[in-house]
Amino acid sequence: MQKRIQGSYLIAFAVFPIVGIYALVIGSSAVFWILLLLIPYIAPTLVAILYTKKRRWKEIAFWNVFFGLTGIGWLICFLWACKPDSEDVIRQSPRLQALHAELRASRDAGIRLALQKAGRSGFPEDQERLNAMVAEYKSEYGTLPHAIRESLEAQRSGADANKGGKDT
Repeated sequence: MQKRIQGSYLIAFAVFPIVGIYALVIGSSAVFWILLLLIPYIAPTLVAILYTKKRRWKEIAFWNVFFGLTGIGWLICFLWACKPDSEDVIRQSPRLQALHAELRASRDAGIRLALQKAGRSGFPEDQERLNAMVAEYKSEYGTLPHAIRESLEAQRSGADANKGGKDT
């Protein structure tokens, strides 16, 4: 499937020169020169879409269109488009996958320890540290593991019950 998709892109790239040569033969040299200059100008966007398959290719296209004429903007967009996404690099290397899994397990254990400490001590600083760790984990991995989520909910419901008991 992927080879078929790449082949269709190659066919699309073959159409540009054919149209340009046709325009030159007919006598419309403006179309030829526009096509000849347009392809290198949008090269960073094409590389991002077709070669590295960036998820954020629209951002590269935006910066390429508006700042590509500066030269340095084009160069930055081109380098950005050529650089693979970090998730793709991790996915392709078994060693990096193992390191990434170890880091995640380490963060899980750190949150569990902070959760226990915050539950035992009752100090606001410990709770703030736990909240910061949870926020960082969520921004990095999306969601918390189920066991940690349940422990957090139990701690929060226990803290709410203690506050309700102290107020009365």
